[in-house]
Amino acid sequence: MGPGVPRTARLYVRGAAARRGRKGAPRRLAFLRAALLRPCVACSGHDRPHQQLCRGVSAVRLPLSAGAAAFLAADHGLSPAADLTAAATGKRRVTRDGRSAYHSPLIPHHSIRSVMEIAFIVDEFPSVSETFVLNQIVGLLERGHRVDVYAHVLGRGIEHPDIGRFRLRERVQRLGCPRTYWARLGAAVRLASAHAGRPQAMARALNVARYGRRALSLSLLVETAPFHRRYDIVHCQFGHNGRFGAVLKQLGLQRKLVVTFHGWDIRAGLERGGAIYDEVWRAADCLIAISRYNREQLLRLGAEAKKITEHPVGIDCRRFAYRAAASGRRTIRLVTVARLVEEKGIAIALEALALLGKENPAPEIQYEIVGDGPLRATIERTIAQLGLSDRVRLSGALSQDGVIAALQAADVFLLPSLVEALPVSLMEAHAIGLPALATRVGSVEQIVQENVSGLLVPAGDAAALAVGLRQLIARREEWPDMSRAGRRRVETHYDIDRLNDRLVEIYRHVLAA
Repeated sequence: MGPGVPRTARLYVRGAAARRGRKGAPRRLAFLRAALLRPCVACSGHDRPHQQLCRGVSAVRLPLSAGAAAFLAADHGLSPAADLTAAATGKRRVTRDGRSAYHSPLIPHHSIRSVMEIAFIVDEFPSVSETFVLNQIVGLLERGHRVDVYAHVLGRGIEHPDIGRFRLRERVQRLGCPRTYWARLGAAVRLASAHAGRPQAMARALNVARYGRRALSLSLLVETAPFHRRYDIVHCQFGHNGRFGAVLKQLGLQRKLVVTFHGWDIRAGLERGGAIYDEVWRAADCLIAISRYNREQLLRLGAEAKKITEHPVGIDCRRFAYRAAASGRRTIRLVTVARLVEEKGIAIALEALALLGKENPAPEIQYEIVGDGPLRATIERTIAQLGLSDRVRLSGALSQDGVIAALQAADVFLLPSLVEALPVSLMEAHAIGLPALATRVGSVEQIVQENVSGLLVPAGDAAALAVGLRQLIARREEWPDMSRAGRRRVETHYDIDRLNDRLVEIYRHVLAA
């Protein structure tokens, strides 16, 4: 076990499991607990069973042997004997609900040297519409890493349960600076101590020739002050935040930069020209594409193939209790979960519903739209104009529990989007067991397997959407099979626990490069 552990403890760990039944074993085990089982500073985000298994690791600062790890697991009665070797060799770990799951080495990943300091740069946190960011942050905390969040906007309103559970608001700092020059000057003076240890970075932040007005106005000096704390990884969500991350690297403030591109940031690059991300291509150590489609678009924009890693967003499948699709109800209940913006195609869905209503006989359909956004008033007018007030309900933004309840009450998930990247709402619907009717855009085909877990139709075509709905309703007897196929698809490819394990591996690879 190495010189960091007392010799007596090393002797007792070696073969400890074999000595459990011998005379005097209780005293030896008590000594071992005293020597090794001290509180683990890296486990504050874990549940009690995980903390018990990890105690002592940060105290000894060394990976325990396979035998010692198995003994610690057995001593706490965490798993059957068959799982002990797997736990010791790093193939499984204990998750927040006490179950074990495949993972990178369990004991070594909590040693002091392996705890990573990570900064997330996001637009808004917490955000109801961006639970994928929350899922990654929570996953990293569960794995013992330290995470700070820098957000341009501090979110208010409906909160995910994990916000309180992990006290995430205490980890969030607002990015930005005062509006007036004198206020910025005052802020710069107050932050002088942060800059004192990095005079070169301070001088670069004042380089008017390179940064122009941002340097002259002191904005850059104030905005970058929090990052004088050195992080192992700065992870920027969305390309425009990657541009800020690139500046941090140019100033010499940070080591490694990871940028995830999602959807609208890629569309912005295609519309305005890939040159807007040139600094990101140069500075980033890793560019994460959440789908094959996004990877192709990043290459079109000029990113280097060797820097791109495909890593999807995901969901915690345990939160979405599966229930088989019901095919016997007379009234078909449709649901869409989306922001009320043009690219989500809500107007097209309403037109399709109106077309179906003109048929004889017309199918009995109730449609619930979950979400809010700038087009709410416009959509309300469209509903009234099309005579759909008795069939369509706008539920507004809901908590995750509210979204789950809406999905569980539905028969079919409708995704009428004009553009998409990799829709999380579709994963959630499939996880619960809803067949889907979706438009063939972006990477939707990576989630919906046509004629297996749902149907796909062209985007922006109300008539095609109406035909797709009619066909899906006519195939009601297949809904239970579609339901099971959708759940399997999400569990296999988009389970957040597995994806967060891989995210840690991506970070390790970046740090080792």
